[in-house]
Amino acid sequence: FAGLARHIDPGRPLYGLQSRGLIPGQDPAGSLAEVVTEHTALIRATQPHGPYHLLGYSMGGLVAYNIAVGLQAAGERVALLALLDSFPGAWLRQGPAPSDRPALLRSLLTILGRQVPEGDTAPLTDSRFAELVRRVPDMPGSLDDAELAALVDVTADNRRLLGEFAPRPYHGDLLFFTAAQDPDAVPGRHRSWQPYVEGRIDNHDIPCAHGEMTRPTSLDRIGPVLDGRLRKQSEGIGRNRPPQKEESR
Repeated sequence: FAGLARHIDPGRPLYGLQSRGLIPGQDPAGSLAEVVTEHTALIRATQPHGPYHLLGYSMGGLVAYNIAVGLQAAGERVALLALLDSFPGAWLRQGPAPSDRPALLRSLLTILGRQVPEGDTAPLTDSRFAELVRRVPDMPGSLDDAELAALVDVTADNRRLLGEFAPRPYHGDLLFFTAAQDPDAVPGRHRSWQPYVEGRIDNHDIPCAHGEMTRPTSLDRIGPVLDGRLRKQSEGIGRNRPPQKEESR
């Protein structure tokens, strides 16, 4: 999410929360409820009261959604809930199973902006995964073996936690970004949230696959929309409204 910083008003703080277990030696979260509780505590330690502005991607979107619902139940105002290609229900079961490590490694390579060379049919092992990640001199490429192993383990654990998601009603609008070129994408997929969202779903199609949602080209489209919404709210225009007709772009 660091790429969002260049699109957001520099006067607005931007905080990122990461999964427990990404630091080698840490135990991963035992349940989705545990993740939500820990993240909510971190958020409220930084900002005890709303309005809150929350954004999550993939499994992190489900965490953000549950945090938003919990904050509302506590009497706090959630001024913005934004999700990046994060879905409830049957969509959760798509993607590699936690036990299919080669498929999990391949999916993670896509998210990290790497590709298995064309024609390479060798099994994707942990050592081969590390080799491909380190071909690019960026932050993931600088991770050591223990850090890369922790990243894979947390990704697998997050796939397990997805199955625990049971959405409760959210009182407000939802800003949504769909990976429109993902193999699993179908028109109107974002409407799977409508039974739970008591407001408008404002969808924006991004021309990318799911694993490419945080690439610079995708964030170049997401960032200005997000910044525009935040600026409107700062001006007192974008407060949660009663349910309105859905918008899709």
